[in-house]
Amino acid sequence: MKLIYSIALLGFLITSCSSNNSSSNSKSKVEFWDISKFNIDNNALTEYEEIKLLYSSRGLNYDQNNDYYIHIIAVSVASGDTVNILTPLKNGFKENDKDKIFNFMSKDNVATIAMMEQFQSLNKSKQSNSGLNNISKVIRDPNFDYLADNDYPTIIGMIGVFTKTE
Repeated sequence: MKLIYSIALLGFLITSCSSNNSSSNSKSKVEFWDISKFNIDNNALTEYEEIKLLYSSRGLNYDQNNDYYIHIIAVSVASGDTVNILTPLKNGFKENDKDKIFNFMSKDNVATIAMMEQFQSLNKSKQSNSGLNNISKVIRDPNFDYLADNDYPTIIGMIGVFTKTE
């Protein structure tokens, strides 16, 4: 099955990743977990698999140097399985995004690699990690540990919305 994804994907991801949304932070205490806490399973989702969001941890309200992951909990539309997704970019999700269908992209996906390069060049981050494999902590808000502290399989990557074109 041949899919051609519109340029809007990159625009959407760049816009949502580089925005500085102060309303996404609350006054709750932010802490980090070591990535070893998560049950990493590189087969938890397939490339471009459709998912629905259940939860997203919040990133800090400053330009991120890729030194931590954002934690997303999602449900696969195909299988109904619940998974954790660790993603390096603050997605700027809105309340109504819980009704949207997103697609998963692995850390080795060309679009993921391009987005990381674009993000790093936009932020001119000389100290940012060179890749997704170098990040060792996951941001958490202890007020939401009742959701975030789970044993679901975990995969590292990004999510986006894709448009099929002929």
